[in-house]
Amino acid sequence: MTSTLQQQQQQSSQDEFNLPQTSDMIEDRDLKFISDYLKESDKDALRQHVFKVWSDCITTAHAYRCIKSLSFLYPKIHRHYIYEKEIAQSSAKSSLQFLDLGCCFATDTRQLVRDGVPPSNIVAIDVVPDYWQFGTKLYKDADTLGVESRFGNTISDQSFASDLNNTRDYVWTGLVLHVLTKQDVEGLLRRVYGFLKSGGTYFGTCVGSEVEQVWIPNTSSSPRYLHSDVSLTALLTTLGFKDVKVQSYDSKELQMSLRQQNAAQTQILEWKADGNIQKRILVFSAKK
Repeated sequence: MTSTLQQQQQQSSQDEFNLPQTSDMIEDRDLKFISDYLKESDKDALRQHVFKVWSDCITTAHAYRCIKSLSFLYPKIHRHYIYEKEIAQSSAKSSLQFLDLGCCFATDTRQLVRDGVPPSNIVAIDVVPDYWQFGTKLYKDADTLGVESRFGNTISDQSFASDLNNTRDYVWTGLVLHVLTKQDVEGLLRRVYGFLKSGGTYFGTCVGSEVEQVWIPNTSSSPRYLHSDVSLTALLTTLGFKDVKVQSYDSKELQMSLRQQNAAQTQILEWKADGNIQKRILVFSAKK
């Protein structure tokens, strides 16, 4: 969403994480969503397909930890309490307008479509088209998905996507805020507020910390900002959001859970100490 993020996209993807060496790192459980989506039961063929796209992404684009840990194979939006409470069983899905902001491979976008949201009701936005294009290769739906995609800087370019202002019932950002600077987090949230209709809902997840602070990951020289549940609540409230709710979870417990999921996460998903930062996972929502 920022020039900082664009610079990160252009950096070499080589870091202390091992690159994928074999498709055996991809387990059957990793293939559940894509198997259902493509209606493909041949797990060996799927495994080879996923491995090819995964390897190409890691070697040609900036690959965040979530990409290296195969997180893009797992939709997350449907596990958010807002989705479970307000969207999943809604009889009004055909009229709801969504924005997937920072969509990456757009797996969550596809979850919306699978759950009955018309593709024409969804806009997916990211800074650059790279991840979106890898997503269409992965899911083999470049010509059939039917979701509008846009690529640009929503923070520095206030005119970008301005036609979406006051049009969205829901704006989702999954694991986005923690790759931004403090200033850019605020800038992004201001745009989110603008995109929402009156009464619309913003919801998402991000990495946070017990105490808000600047964070320079081991894999990057670019400073980012980790909010705490308290600081993110205060910021959203200051920007005019109502009914703000921010839940904070111990990332170590999440880490142990993830390590039990698949071989790729066991080998790759290492939450480095990064000094004495006690990382949290923040799950949040707010209304306009």
